[in-house]
Amino acid sequence: YWAMCLHGLGADIVAYDKYPTGGSMDPSGGNAWFDDCWFHVMEGDETSASHHPERTLFLCWPPAENPMAFSALGSYLSAGGKKVIYIGDPESSADASFHSILAGLRVIDGRRTPAWPGINEVMIICEGV
Repeated sequence: YWAMCLHGLGADIVAYDKYPTGGSMDPSGGNAWFDDCWFHVMEGDETSASHHPERTLFLCWPPAENPMAFSALGSYLSAGGKKVIYIGDPESSADASFHSILAGLRVIDGRRTPAWPGINEVMIICEGV
């Protein structure tokens, strides 16, 4: 959905998901979050971030207490990536290792975003230092 919205505003998007709609199925029964496809999403894991260091890495609500976002960010920065956009609740998305690396980057912009009641959703845009 985010990819569709950003593309509609003119952004050039390359989207990946480990279990995209219409792609390989998660062994636990598929991608439980989506049954529709809003935008073309290619199958890939966190290492796919290293394929596009010239682009901005966008991570929206990475899984809580899961190393995926940490690995994606590490792969991206190691490949020479410079700019990161993160959207989520720092208390309930990604893991502490991810947030530690993110905190070491230079914040360009950060703000709360509209969210469901009780959710502390933020958007943080950072550049590598």
